[in-house]
Amino acid sequence: MDIRYSSNPRDVKRYTTQELRDEFLIQNLYVPDTVQATYSHVDRMVVMGIMPVKETVPIDKGIDVWANFGTRYFLERREAGIFNLGGKGFIEVDGIRYDLGYEDCLYIAMGAEKVSFGSVDGADPARFYLASTPAHKACSTTLLTMEKANHRPCGEAEAVIASAGYEAERDVENTPDSVFCAHGAGYTVKWSDVPAQAHVVSGVRLGAPKTGETKEPETRRSAAYAGTIEQDKELQAIFERTYGAVKRRDFLPPKAPRRPVSSDAPERRSVSRQPAGPEYLLVDGYNIIFDWDELKDAARDSLEGARHLLMDLLCNYQGYKRCEVILVFDAYKVKGSPGSVEHYRNIHVVYTKEAETADAYIERATYEIAREHRVRVATSDNLEQLIILGHGAVRVSAREFHQEIEAAEGRIAQIIEQNNRRGRELRQLRHQIKGKQ
Repeated sequence: MDIRYSSNPRDVKRYTTQELRDEFLIQNLYVPDTVQATYSHVDRMVVMGIMPVKETVPIDKGIDVWANFGTRYFLERREAGIFNLGGKGFIEVDGIRYDLGYEDCLYIAMGAEKVSFGSVDGADPARFYLASTPAHKACSTTLLTMEKANHRPCGEAEAVIASAGYEAERDVENTPDSVFCAHGAGYTVKWSDVPAQAHVVSGVRLGAPKTGETKEPETRRSAAYAGTIEQDKELQAIFERTYGAVKRRDFLPPKAPRRPVSSDAPERRSVSRQPAGPEYLLVDGYNIIFDWDELKDAARDSLEGARHLLMDLLCNYQGYKRCEVILVFDAYKVKGSPGSVEHYRNIHVVYTKEAETADAYIERATYEIAREHRVRVATSDNLEQLIILGHGAVRVSAREFHQEIEAAEGRIAQIIEQNNRRGRELRQLRHQIKGKQ
């Protein structure tokens, strides 16, 4: 399975044509009796090409599902949409067979455990194009054929609807309401309440101003805030609307008293329990190296040298901040790498195992550590920032972390200079005392 990472927009501008093709173009999508899979860290999307010729091909053929997705089977927490772009074929989903002709499509809901693909005629094989994304609600697996999809618009729709006495709100099968997700489950939102609860504009403009009328231009939300705290609040709001309230202690409101307190009684205030122990800092190593100009320049000459420069900087930072530092490097392309955790001076350095990304390791570690400790994560991966925020950690962008490192280095230099000055003054004082004796 080919794994693609998010690219820095500044770097993309300098890519050659071949580099652009290597990063964004999916080639050789169809190989006989093989699953050609590409896993993109942009939205965690998986694209597959499956062309069964001589045998029935399972959806996870050649893929280590546990190592790459952390699930027992591929669609345990994912859904998939599949088009057939070749000859007649079929897809079996947990023992149920669906026949697909040319341009027919099948939606497979989350939770389907056994999925396989076959062709009716190996001389004219089916070519299945599959796109899969993470899912939060199990729907119904549905087959849509071109025969059923080939509808014609009604010439007198309003008259037909009026004669039928159709009322949209009473139509159970084609409800006008929408389904939103929260806490990993779906819930129905009445159509009239959708605009108030949606955090993304649909693009549909009902009741647009007539010709000649002017409308005040809307101010973009992104222009209304600046700075990391405001950005975190924006990310938090989006996350909570999508997945539910964040279970982070800093965001939890105080609980109501179990019994009413009289107005004469002295005011009591409860203080929420703060995470005990040291603060943890997780650093996405290669994300930082290729974002900081000085480390990026060093990496052009020696990637090993750039890694050690970053490790030395973090050692100084740890000595000043007194936090637990965990530096994570990708080793997913290292064949047979079992992964390792090394102790470098006063920090921990993690090299992930084969087929495991630094993002996946940091997300898992954040989830476990944030239960008992305050956790900060230094990365500029936008999707990873959103996930770690949901786990209760505090995100720090690569640029902000660079400023923290510079401030720490400057403060360390000041402390050293102060100590040296005191040492010189002490030696001078001792010399004067000896001279008087």
